[in-house]
Amino acid sequence: RATIGDRAWIGDHASIGDRATIGDRAWIGDHASIGDDASIGYHASIGYRASIGDGATIGDDVTAVLCIQASAHQITVCSPSDSVQIGCYRKPIDQWLTEYAEVGAANDYTPAQVMEYGILLQAVKAWITAQAAKPEGGVA
Repeated sequence: RATIGDRAWIGDHASIGDRATIGDRAWIGDHASIGDDASIGYHASIGYRASIGDGATIGDDVTAVLCIQASAHQITVCSPSDSVQIGCYRKPIDQWLTEYAEVGAANDYTPAQVMEYGILLQAVKAWITAQAAKPEGGVA
């Protein structure tokens, strides 16, 4: 038996597995699939046709999201994680800071774009550091 929180929204043709739990105000897109024993946290959002495997946990402790639309791909990071997504690549910020030029060259970025991403990644690192310094539920 699945458990669904207050004001949660489940899309058309979505499937919810046995013993899955879905937190308050969570949003599950059309045709999404949630596996057995999976847990979807408070205010989480699962997109159209997404598939969440058996036993998976989608956390409810994301405190802030940073999205930067750069020239080639968007940069996305969710606090409290230090994992940064650029295009289809996801790496910890410190790894990005050492590998961004190599990744850019391998993906045909111009030298100006590689420089742009280097500058933006420094700003992302500062943002992650500031988020980590915030008291729980407070402001830095």
